[in-house]
Amino acid sequence: MLLNNLFLLESVHRPRSDFTDLGNRQKGEEVGLYGKFGIAPIKNTGFFIFGMGGFTRGEEIQLTQSNVTRRYYAESETTKTYGLFGGGIGYFPMQGHFTAQVQYDNRMGVTGSLGFAW
Repeated sequence: MLLNNLFLLESVHRPRSDFTDLGNRQKGEEVGLYGKFGIAPIKNTGFFIFGMGGFTRGEEIQLTQSNVTRRYYAESETTKTYGLFGGGIGYFPMQGHFTAQVQYDNRMGVTGSLGFAW
């Protein structure tokens, strides 16, 4: 649950003790850096497999909701660093100028990408 668009979020502690603890939530987006390394297991086919590794950083808040006003409150905010790892498959034809990839990693899940080389 991203909280960028949650317009009722207050950045102060809740004013009453009648509240529901909603646990830790990610606030905003994660930013990171990662690298890929790949090999072509079958030569001259254009298919390759790759592994990836790196890190991301993001803000995490402890979220509560007032049982009286139903407003959301951020009790605490911390910056977290997460390890990023995964892998995937891709296709880069020998005579073409494009590439297509599908990958899985522990932070973004399954993602795909299309590229163009000139």
